[in-house]
Amino acid sequence: MPAALAPGAMRHDSGSEAVFLAADDFELRPGGLRLIHADRAAVAPPFSWTDEAGETVSRGSLAGRVVWINLWADWCATCRAEFPGLQRIHDRLADRGLALLAVCRNSTRSGFEAAVRKDWLTFPAIDATRDSDFPFPFGAFPTSVVLDRAGRVRAYWQGHRSLAAVETLLRDLLAEPPRPRGLEPGGDGSPRPASVADSTLSPRASDSVVRASLELPREEAPPGELVEGRLVLDVDPGWHLVGPEDPDLASHPLEIRIETSSPRAVFDHLRPLPRERELAGLTRSVYSGRVEFPLWGFVPADVPPGRPLALAVRTTLQACNETSCLLPAEILLSGNVRVADRSDR
Repeated sequence: MPAALAPGAMRHDSGSEAVFLAADDFELRPGGLRLIHADRAAVAPPFSWTDEAGETVSRGSLAGRVVWINLWADWCATCRAEFPGLQRIHDRLADRGLALLAVCRNSTRSGFEAAVRKDWLTFPAIDATRDSDFPFPFGAFPTSVVLDRAGRVRAYWQGHRSLAAVETLLRDLLAEPPRPRGLEPGGDGSPRPASVADSTLSPRASDSVVRASLELPREEAPPGELVEGRLVLDVDPGWHLVGPEDPDLASHPLEIRIETSSPRAVFDHLRPLPRERELAGLTRSVYSGRVEFPLWGFVPADVPPGRPLALAVRTTLQACNETSCLLPAEILLSGNVRVADRSDR
């Protein structure tokens, strides 16, 4: 987990490094969740946000409640697939002292608003994309941080987890006694909250591609004739690239844009059929393994012989696995098609 949220956070100088919890720091729970022991937990960094209803939510305003901070993005299919289950947990536990916050990062304002309208959330939805001093680290979406009634970080995980296991963990935290005396943030014997740098962290979706190449003909291409090439993406076996369907759940699907040095050159690409794969309970069309996109186009007849025709291929990626999605990214590849002399035809 991130150093700034881990037990003994004051021993670390950076909020971006990772810390592996010692065996005596936590209890391993069903679903692979780690519940940090209360006497080892660090106090959460301070936060204050305004939700869509105009209400301010902060560490202070939520004192005495168990707080589940769910970090999501409008383009993250896994995050959106979890929302109905999160809503049911909220409905069952809100009266018992649970505060569930859906905190959006790395999204557009319009994407955030569209997602909130479509998913009918009744718990606070917060647009924190423009929060320049965001207190909680993340490297993938969804990411969850759970605070106990004393404001201490008791659990942290990235990606989807069994919501039944999550609910059991929350119920156990709700059953714990209220804030013990002497553990107020900054009080004697209590850890002070650590500061955390803004979390624009890697990995990004481009890191899921092991190799990307633009293959163009080595021979000279005669003006006015067809040229064929290939864009090849080798995707890491642990990840897949989100296809273009269902824009409500993927605002950054796989997209290819071709640019040329000649305004009269016409180039296009053919999209291979994606594969069907289950993602957090939803069947999705994805690309995985080796993906080859045929490229084709016509060399303009007025291009001077011997002059290279430059091609640039910009590929926008959103990468996910069965539990989480990485930040969208772009891969830029470029190459030249050498134009033959007409007299050689």
